[in-house]
Amino acid sequence: MLIDDDNDDHEFFTEAVDSLNCEVELLHALSGKEALSILEKMDKRVPDFIFLDLNMPAMNGLQCLKKMKEDERLKNIPVIMYSTSSAESDINASMSGGATAYVVKPSSISTLVNGLKQFFK
Repeated sequence: MLIDDDNDDHEFFTEAVDSLNCEVELLHALSGKEALSILEKMDKRVPDFIFLDLNMPAMNGLQCLKKMKEDERLKNIPVIMYSTSSAESDINASMSGGATAYVVKPSSISTLVNGLKQFFK
């Protein structure tokens, strides 16, 4: 699942996932609130990974991460913070909040594809 308020980032991420040539069903949400609503409606299946943008309006990535980690059904899903920020304070806050990893949004599809390979082995 990708949670990001930027449609261009959704297209970029989708293109990278499609390039992996593996069977991946990618869910999209444009906000933390929308993501939590989608996840709440899912019966027993939940995403294997959640890529979560740090900087979003209304509910930022850290707030969304906190809500997910408080939910019994969601707390064990690996959450990868996915942000343009490379600030050490953002990385530390994300990891302290329970993120599994922190990925700075790359500028090229090939870099993103190579980065995603570690998660979709």
